[in-house]
Amino acid sequence: MKKYGFTLTEVLISLTIIGVIAALTIPTLIKVHEKESIIASLKKTYYTLSNATKLANTEYGYDWPITSSGGLESAKAVHDYYKPFLKIARDCGFNKKGCWSTQKTKTLNNEETSLANDGYFGVGVYTVTLDDGVNLSFDITGDYNKWPLGISETGLYAIIWADVNGNKGPNILGKDVYLFVRRNNGNLVPAGTDYPQQCSKSTSNGLWGGGAYAGASCAFKVLSTGKIDWWN
Repeated sequence: MKKYGFTLTEVLISLTIIGVIAALTIPTLIKVHEKESIIASLKKTYYTLSNATKLANTEYGYDWPITSSGGLESAKAVHDYYKPFLKIARDCGFNKKGCWSTQKTKTLNNEETSLANDGYFGVGVYTVTLDDGVNLSFDITGDYNKWPLGISETGLYAIIWADVNGNKGPNILGKDVYLFVRRNNGNLVPAGTDYPQQCSKSTSNGLWGGGAYAGASCAFKVLSTGKIDWWN
């Protein structure tokens, strides 16, 4: 009785086809997994910060302890407000390496920002790393940024930048770096809550909404849709 099998040529052709298919599909699968991991981390980070905000408001009251925008004291006051209610693994304070990626943080337009450089997050902001590896940066800003931040009311806001996958790349606003804003009523919201259209690569949507800080107002859109559609 004859036995039939594959020739060496047929086997090699089959392996070549499998290799081509793998080369085409594996990068896509890796990218999909990366996006899903980042979205999951963003959701967890938002929950963590929202819970910390509620606990801080209960402990200290809703009256915000900030009386002026900008300056080291204001940024540290935001950090001090949240510190007891967060699991902080590393406290880098101001302009110290260790709580942010050494890679330059970029915008959705792939342009360098002035925010992060050489392992710390800009000047005058207070940075920490949580026990899950998420990097946070505490700061404050005034109502001149209300539209770019994607919120509607006036006043002073505590803002928290979060690199939700820690020191890993790509370190791009709207991809793995997101912004949260503490409203005047004490609630913490993702940037872009009132103006989701601010999540844009456009250079015409204000200082932080687009252009120089394109992607800064994308947190709400990602959390509400569960997608990062602009990540190709």
